[in-house]
Amino acid sequence: MTRLATADARLAGIILLFLVLLLLAEGIFSARGGYNGAFWAAERDRKIEHIAENTRQWTWIGIAWVLYLAAMTTGLSAFSVLLAQAGEPVLAAVALGLFLLGAFSCLVFIILQFGPSGLAARVQGETGVTPGWLEPLWIAVSWAEVSYIMLTSLAYVVWGVGAVISGVPTIWAGWTSMVVGGVSVIGLIIARSRFEFPQLALVVPIVLGVALLIN
Repeated sequence: MTRLATADARLAGIILLFLVLLLLAEGIFSARGGYNGAFWAAERDRKIEHIAENTRQWTWIGIAWVLYLAAMTTGLSAFSVLLAQAGEPVLAAVALGLFLLGAFSCLVFIILQFGPSGLAARVQGETGVTPGWLEPLWIAVSWAEVSYIMLTSLAYVVWGVGAVISGVPTIWAGWTSMVVGGVSVIGLIIARSRFEFPQLALVVPIVLGVALLIN
C-alpha cells in the first residue's frame, strides 16, 4: 500500500471498530431496559407494555442501530475502495452493491422496528389496546431483518474472496469474512430462527476493522 492508502485503511479500521463501542452501549441500554431474551419471547401486548415502561432505553437502542448502519456503510465503502485499488475492482463493486442493498433493508428494519413500536406503546397506554396494524408491520420487520443479514453476509463472502486473492487487508481476515458470511447464509436457509440476529452482521466488519488497523 502507498502511504495514503495505509492512512485510509487505518481510518476505515477505526470507523469499523467504533462498532465495538456501539455494541457495548446497546448492551448497557438493553440490560437497563430489560430488553433481553424474555422480552423477545414475550407476547406482542406484553412487549408493547414493556416498551411503554422503558421508552428511553428503547429509543437509545434505536439510535445505536442508526449509528451501526452509518459506521458500517462508511467503513466498508472505504474498504471496498481499497480492495479495488489492490486489483479487485469487480469483486469490490459486487460486494459493495450487495452490502448497500442490505443496508437499505437494515434501514427499513430500523424504521419499522423502533418507530411504530413506540407509537403503539403510546396508543396502548391511552386506549388499553394494542393497535391492530402493528402485527403486519412486525412481520415486515422480520423479513427486513432476514434480508439485511442475508445480503450483508453474501457481501462478506465476496469481500472475503477479494481479500484472500489480493491480501488486503490480510488473508486471514478474508477467510474469516468468507466463513462467517457463508455460515450466516447457510444458517438462515436451514435454521432461520437460530440465525435471525441482526448483530450477527457486525462480526465481519469488526474483524475487518482490526485487520485494517494492524496491517
